[in-house]
Amino acid sequence: MKTCKAWNDVQSANRTVHLVVNVSPTWRIEPKNVNVVLARSVSIDCSSDGSPTPRISWKKSIVSNVPQELTLSLSDKNAIVSSAPALPSLPSDFKDILSSYRHQVYGNGTLFIQEVDKSDAGLYMCKISNGIGADLSKVIQLYVQMPPHFESKFVSETATKGTTAVLKCKSRGDPVMKAIWQKDKQVIDSSVDKRFSVKEEIISPHSLVSYLEIENVGRYDSALFTCIVSNSFGSDDTNIQLIVQEVPEPPHEVQVTDITSRSAVVVWKASFSGNNAINKYIIQFRKLCLLETEWEEMATNTGNDFRVIVRPLQPMCKYELQIKAENSLGRSDASVITAFTTNEEVPGGPPTDVMAEATSSTSLKIKWKPPAKHLQYGPIKGYYIGYKVANDNSEQFSYKSVESTPNNDGNRFEMSYISNLKRKTYYTIILQAYNSIGAGPRSDEIKVLTLESQPPRSPLVEVVTTSVDSITLRWDINELDSEEKEYVLHFKEEKSVQWSQKRLKTKRNHFVLDSFDGISMNWIPKRRKKSVQWSQKRLKTKRNHFVLDSNDGKSIIKCGTKYLLYMTATNSLGTGEPSETISTSTKGTAPISPSRDEFIYPNFTIKYRLSRQEL
Repeated sequence: MKTCKAWNDVQSANRTVHLVVNVSPTWRIEPKNVNVVLARSVSIDCSSDGSPTPRISWKKSIVSNVPQELTLSLSDKNAIVSSAPALPSLPSDFKDILSSYRHQVYGNGTLFIQEVDKSDAGLYMCKISNGIGADLSKVIQLYVQMPPHFESKFVSETATKGTTAVLKCKSRGDPVMKAIWQKDKQVIDSSVDKRFSVKEEIISPHSLVSYLEIENVGRYDSALFTCIVSNSFGSDDTNIQLIVQEVPEPPHEVQVTDITSRSAVVVWKASFSGNNAINKYIIQFRKLCLLETEWEEMATNTGNDFRVIVRPLQPMCKYELQIKAENSLGRSDASVITAFTTNEEVPGGPPTDVMAEATSSTSLKIKWKPPAKHLQYGPIKGYYIGYKVANDNSEQFSYKSVESTPNNDGNRFEMSYISNLKRKTYYTIILQAYNSIGAGPRSDEIKVLTLESQPPRSPLVEVVTTSVDSITLRWDINELDSEEKEYVLHFKEEKSVQWSQKRLKTKRNHFVLDSFDGISMNWIPKRRKKSVQWSQKRLKTKRNHFVLDSNDGKSIIKCGTKYLLYMTATNSLGTGEPSETISTSTKGTAPISPSRDEFIYPNFTIKYRLSRQEL
């Protein structure tokens, strides 16, 4: 800050100004190459002085996986030689580092990396700028050093007694790596036991393989072997379970107990395991009821299970069973064969080829064949025939019991009759086979209609309401009558000779005869009295009303007109007597043609000249 002061005899004055001296950035702490052990954290310092205060940013080379060529020197095993590739020189070769969970740039310019992994290795640039003079930048390299690491922490190896076992462990890491072996956590000294020997192979500067050879292995060599590899940055180990095996002997004292229709309990005792744990037992069984000789297998979860439930089995079938013990070397011979027979069970399938036909208006004949042979699960004693009125959810099935025909091999039909039924009624029929245990599943439902002895009675028709262009009708129907009938409505104008007809296939007891689409009608348009060509209008037959209007110029139901109507009913046996003829009139009056004076309006033009004065 500088102040200038001036004065005279009258007064004085002063002025103060700020003097700012800008300084380009200079290094306070210059970043250097850094080594860090994998999975640890690292801080890289970078700071400077200058005015105004410099801004510090970090960038990482976009060249992925910059190699760290670490070479093992034979003259000095602890020496690490690094040969990095040519450093990127253009700013575009680097990408800004953004703060994240693992990467943070502090306000003082320090770069902090947490839980370093292999991808963090590479080139980093610290760039400093304050807008004065040239920027400062420095490229350094981060080396990620690897302690030994095993991909697998445990493996199991097997060897046959008397052979040479070779155990191998492979580790990755930075040199120099060294391996030692342990047996049951005790260091192996090959100078004491000549059967052991250790060999090493350096596959690459970052990979070491160590071999442990054991000659003439015996059951006492079944143990946990540990391979430990270390270097200057740490150590890691892996375990190898060696199993010296012999084929086990077959189980003995096999017994089958708690036999049911679908399962049986099998128990046994273990025999000599071959100086090795049995990992499972194989239970083999086959059925003889259908001449099947292929063995089916099931296995225990462990070698310590001496009881198992064999399932699923087929009811009422003879089986043979044998057991084998198994370890990692193989299976034993089979035990002595044990035979048993499963219990009976309700039939597993329904009667087949079920058929029904009406023999009269009150009886039905039912035919069927026995269930499939492999689903009978015991001798069939008889059958239950269930029947009820169809589509009546409130009614339960009634059952009739029928004994089976002796020695039916399944190719012959069984037959029975159901009587005392309602005439012209649909019935639902089901069948079930039963044996000494109980009844099996139902057959699929079939529906059959009893016969009808006479044509139906035509319903009485009643007019509910009329309008200027429609007539609504209603008639009585039998709610319990499920047979589909064809109702035919006959109608005509009172003075007409020709009757029109409308066929109705519906279970509803009402109908609207109006001027909207709904039925097929024939008529002669009034304005073409001499025409012999009938016009037609098709309507949807399942609707409970129809409309015939004048939109197309073909009026059917006229206003202020009297109509005569009756109805007939038809089924498969014929058409009943017509119902009583009724009459009704549509509302309104018949239209009257207008007179000539009302229809023709004359017009004329008058000329009139006005003088200026009149305007």
